[in-house]
Amino acid sequence: MRVFKSITIQGAEYNFEHLVPITIEVTAGKDTQARTYKVLVNFSCHCFTEELDDQIHTPDYHYVHENERRAFCPVRYELSRGLPDIIREIGNKRVYFTWERNYVYIEQVDDQGEVVPYTIFFDVKRGNKGVADVVMTIVSAYAKPGMAKQASPIRFPMLIAKTARGEKPTISKPGGIR
Repeated sequence: MRVFKSITIQGAEYNFEHLVPITIEVTAGKDTQARTYKVLVNFSCHCFTEELDDQIHTPDYHYVHENERRAFCPVRYELSRGLPDIIREIGNKRVYFTWERNYVYIEQVDDQGEVVPYTIFFDVKRGNKGVADVVMTIVSAYAKPGMAKQASPIRFPMLIAKTARGEKPTISKPGGIR
């Protein structure tokens, strides 16, 4: 279970209670063939931090988690507050394969008056019996203007079902990102 320590910057305390692991249920298949899978969702510190640059980030923005030094990012932090609900509501939506062999889900968010893609990068792996059928780790999440326009899609329930069965998802022909 990931638990992140809070951080205080210029007298304001930021906590990460919204990023404790959650469990969601995902139903794949139709009618009598449908099966519901239990998915344990973990979040990484990359959901609220960015690469550390000592020229830009003062020491109060420095954030260390599991021996990784990064910088607290107020923009990513604010966006991360909605992450658990986005994941709970992912339903039958499309997710996309990435070049790094993980997946991305794209939600449109308002970034100071402009709608931009909020890219949520994640990994999935087969879970432990009795705990969850699949473990999903949100590796990173941030607003990404200029996101690619095409990628290979897969429906989220199909990805979860294949992962739970130990099958490798098939990469489809790239299509437009919606």
